[in-house]
Amino acid sequence: DMTEQQKNEIDQYLRFAGIGESGVAALRNMGYFECPASMRHHLACSGGLAIHSANVTRRLGGMTDALGIHWGRSESPYIIGMLHDLVKLENYRLSVAENGFRYEQMMFPGHGAVSVWKIQHDLRNVIELDMRETIAILWHMGTYACKTDADRAAYDEAMRLYPLEIIATHTADMVASHYDEAAM
Repeated sequence: DMTEQQKNEIDQYLRFAGIGESGVAALRNMGYFECPASMRHHLACSGGLAIHSANVTRRLGGMTDALGIHWGRSESPYIIGMLHDLVKLENYRLSVAENGFRYEQMMFPGHGAVSVWKIQHDLRNVIELDMRETIAILWHMGTYACKTDADRAAYDEAMRLYPLEIIATHTADMVASHYDEAAM
């Protein structure tokens, strides 16, 4: 279960992202607050996705300041951090399985691409991503997302245009997953 401090931080970050009551209601209906962050690793528990997203948001905010990243708008680190892993709402379903979660195969590939699609589709009346936010979410898995030569070429072009945004988002995700959440 989430602590009160975690619930408050999640609420605060969603507000800073510009996600109002209708957006929170949409996320609730999508299962955002119950979904795990992973199947067997970091935060493989109910609510893990929301907690992980807050951890990434905190790290991305710190990296934004430290690296002097100039996002298109001040809400960007909050939007990216809190929504970068919406793909997991397509991949994990609560069930009565041994560990409480069941993995479902995605309809289409692309960890970041599915998250961007879910934002554009399921949250279209709540938030619109700008190009930097789209690219940061699309490539938040870094080179792990490159499965083909075409993927690599697209990643290289994105890195040419938005290197700090991609590096900071990927690093924030990795630090949150492998350091902040290692003992959780």
